[in-house]
Formats: sequence, structure tokens, C-alpha cells
Amino acid sequence: MKAIYGSHKKQNLRAIVNEEKFKKLLLAIENYNGNIFTKVALQISPYLFLRSANIRNLEWSEIDFKNSKINKMKGGEDFIILLSRNVIKLFEFIKPFFISSFKICFSERYKQI
Repeated sequence: MKAIYGSHKKQNLRAIVNEEKFKKLLLAIENYNGNIFTKVALQISPYLFLRSANIRNLEWSEIDFKNSKINKMKGGEDFIILLSRNVIKLFEFIKPFFISSFKICFSERYKQI
């Protein structure tokens, strides 16, 4: 197989591992003055460890507010993400904007109210 495809090159995925850079990122998110839904998406992303597409495609039915978790199907299996109080508060803050929407739309362009 190696003769056909060559050897696998280890590639590290992009991540901020420097504490100072991470602090700067969190401060930049906190000071962001653009779209409020974008800001909330940015604020929850460090807690959820999900790809941006997964955050954008969250549905309200997947969030269990009572038990502070997200129940998602991934590859046909349950994928559970525990939520901190901060994340629950952020979801509760934006929920009134999505009264008739099943999706959590973090962009005003796709907001369905």
C-alpha cells in the first residue's frame, strides 16, 4: 500500500495552545461588536469543541436545557455534549429570537422568526 499511496504524513490541526494567545482570542470575542448571533456562536465555540458547521447546524430539539447537554446523532450513534451554565445562559439569551424556528441560526440572513 505504501508503494501506491506513499507514507502518511502526520499533520497537526490548527489550535491555539499558547495561553496568552488564547486569552487574546477570548478578549477579542468579548469585545466583538458585530452581529449578536455571531458573537454568541463565537462565545460558545470554546466550550463545545465542535466544528463551526456543527455549531451552525444545531437544532433546538438537540438541546436538553433541563439536563444541561446537547444530544446529537453522529455516525448513527448518540453524541452527548455536556453544557456549562455559561453556555446554557447564552442559549437562553438567544432562544426568544427563534420562537418559530427549529434551527439555531447564528446568522441574521437565515434567521426564521
